Amino acid sequence: MAVDDPAAPGMRVNELVEVGTWVRLRRDPCGFGSIGIIVRREATYVIVQTDGTPPSGLAATRQDFLILEDQAPPHDFFPMRKKLPYGAFILADGSQVLLNRDYEPLVHRRPGEADRPWPRDKPIDYVREVRFYTPSNGPWRSGEAYMECLMILHGI
Repeated sequence: MAVDDPAAPGMRVNELVEVGTWVRLRRDPCGFGSIGIIVRREATYVIVQTDGTPPSGLAATRQDFLILEDQAPPHDFFPMRKKLPYGAFILADGSQVLLNRDYEPLVHRRPGEADRPWPRDKPIDYVREVRFYTPSNGPWRSGEAYMECLMILHGI
């Protein structure tokens, strides 16, 4: 449920919401996902990150969202962008580094071996990149895409 409390005239957005506040976008014309979290505040707008936004987030004014009453995560899988694979870098030896939506490494996968973490400070020298979905068919929009990402993550 959302609390509909439009900004009072003359108040700045920083006085209304804090970083870490869960919100629901009033409109989602780009298909970014309607539930998000405030990740940065500016004087006249905030940056909201949802499952479908680019890593830089989405600039929004107070009129663009509703504050959720329950500030617990809306579901166990948010943000999918951090936990599910978005794509993979294929290395010269044929192994893969699975990446999340923010291009952070999830795991290093070699055929016949257990997945291992990829060191965050180690550059990834890849020969090819593959993506598992596009924003128009992302796992926040489609149960089928969500299940496919889970199967990729678990090597099924």
